Amino acid sequence: MDRMWKNEKIDTSWSKKIMDELSKITDNPRIGGRAAGSPAEHRAADYLTEKFREAGLVNVTKDPCPVDTWIMKEGKISWKDAAGNLKEAPLGGYACNAQYSGESFSMVYAGKGTEADYEKINPAGKLVLIEINQAEDWWINFPAYEAKERGAAGVICMNTGGFGQEGDNVLVSEDLCGPSHMMAFSIGKKDGNELKNLISRQENQEFTVILDIDSIVKEGGVSYNIWGDIPGKTEQVIYVINHYDSYYCTVFDDVQGIGWALGLAKAFTERGIRPEKTIRFVAHGAEEWGITDCKYDWATGAYRQITQIRPEWKDTGFAVVNLDGFYAVKGERKFCVVCTQELYDFVREAVENYGSTGKYEIEVNLKLTSSTEDFSYTKAGIPSFVAGAYDGCLADRKVLHSSDSSWEAGFDDEAFSLFHSLFAHIISNLDKKTLCPINLKRRLSLAFEDLEPELAGEDMKAFKEAISEADRLNKNIEAYNSGISTKKDRQVLDQKLRQIYRELHEAFIRLNWNDEMITPHQRYKANLTALDSSLNAAEKGNLQDAAQCLMDVDFNYYAAYFSESTYTYFEKQVTEFPKDSWGTGLIEHGNENLFPLIRSLLQGNWGELQKEQLLQAQKRQNTYLKEAVLAETDAAKKISREIAALNKRF
Repeated sequence: MDRMWKNEKIDTSWSKKIMDELSKITDNPRIGGRAAGSPAEHRAADYLTEKFREAGLVNVTKDPCPVDTWIMKEGKISWKDAAGNLKEAPLGGYACNAQYSGESFSMVYAGKGTEADYEKINPAGKLVLIEINQAEDWWINFPAYEAKERGAAGVICMNTGGFGQEGDNVLVSEDLCGPSHMMAFSIGKKDGNELKNLISRQENQEFTVILDIDSIVKEGGVSYNIWGDIPGKTEQVIYVINHYDSYYCTVFDDVQGIGWALGLAKAFTERGIRPEKTIRFVAHGAEEWGITDCKYDWATGAYRQITQIRPEWKDTGFAVVNLDGFYAVKGERKFCVVCTQELYDFVREAVENYGSTGKYEIEVNLKLTSSTEDFSYTKAGIPSFVAGAYDGCLADRKVLHSSDSSWEAGFDDEAFSLFHSLFAHIISNLDKKTLCPINLKRRLSLAFEDLEPELAGEDMKAFKEAISEADRLNKNIEAYNSGISTKKDRQVLDQKLRQIYRELHEAFIRLNWNDEMITPHQRYKANLTALDSSLNAAEKGNLQDAAQCLMDVDFNYYAAYFSESTYTYFEKQVTEFPKDSWGTGLIEHGNENLFPLIRSLLQGNWGELQKEQLLQAQKRQNTYLKEAVLAETDAAKKISREIAALNKRF
């Protein structure tokens, strides 16, 4: 495995052939796509099982995975233009139930679909045309539920910015994050604006359209996760993961990752490489969507693979390499390898050692999020990194979840070739490490840096000792991997190191209401800062500013825009009716519900009642902060003892 991959030409023609063939396996002949548990996803699973074997992998297995299923065979809207000519446009899908064959609906326009947008509109029984930027406004579930609560038949959404919006008439799809009975579909900007103009010309501000839709969501289906091995000399396993479900006829997300991974597998096996560790290639289903009516409805296949189907994998998992990203869009010059904090040093060094990447910039950063499949593996105790992207990258703007994501969107063969050799180099370097090259000091240090004002005495001393022991451990791992340390109990060291890593993540990783990975106390500190700012603004008579500050607390951003019934539904979706997912239990203490207070402030009300509501929220958040600080300090003490014991084994 110790090769100079930069100097080797890896043939990517087979990778691209797989991408091309996979992109054509779809449920919808008009626009493509294969969703969780659909017939097309099943056909793709069978196809990939063969390709895994063709790549020279052994132990090839197709694991059944329980998911909810979504099959969208058709989506079309028709209307007569101003001249009386019949026009039609395709519709992009969200995971909802809708079956219509030539049915007429009256369509109304409702801006961004907020509560205020319905003040002069009666949407009952009608289709509602809205336009939002899902990257900056809100996800589709909020306006879709708001419309449903008002009796609308459903929403047709123009995505005006954010994802996949380089073209004038591009369809965009995302996960629904809500119940399947709320109908939602997307339309291109050009067609949507034509309908918007036709509505505005009508005296009653309504316009007749015709729907042909076949979209079915059912619970209790099955997807498949396919995997195969290049056997190694030890029990340790490096996982190379990605997903094969998709929107539209894409060759990018993550069809490219599938072709790329199998291209790497073939390059390894054809060269007769026998790695130190087993390299296990895994293609998950149900990544884009897999659970109905769940805030965390994506990455279902990966979550269930590592927690329910193959939970034993966490006992030998060395590291995870996720190839869902680095999309080779023509014109893109910057790519980001996004790492869990503990693997950042290794990945940065490996990329630097690769040398020049020509006109392409390869950044290594710490911006790992919960949005990719490796998060479930990381939670299970296997450190990960992902071939990611930077905010606002060309791939996001042009091809992500977009109908403009075929070869015609522009594919960069030179970049794709670089990706093969670069990640062969990174995986090779990872394989050479006897112990996983994780640095536990970084997470402890960052937590301490933020916590220090809250600590004193023995607690501060305990945190500093944990950081010191983690620093010693980092040096011991480096020495062991360099061969300076010659002790033979590698399996014991490996097992203990994995256990501590898992405990560190269990203690120091939570989610906030924006799905961002945070240290537990950070949420309450942020809430208290917002509450303090709100109180100061209100006392000065700046009630609009006070309300704006409260919108930064937990789930309250939506309180100003959507009805209380919509707000409450999606709050309870997490706090009272959570479904089994990778995000379950990672938001503690529910939501600091400030809906009544925000609405009161926006209406110009500030008195003893409102002040008391705000003070009570401060009191609760202070209590939560103290609990979090205590729990993190206790965890640091425990982890410090375990790291110290592990250090003695070197």
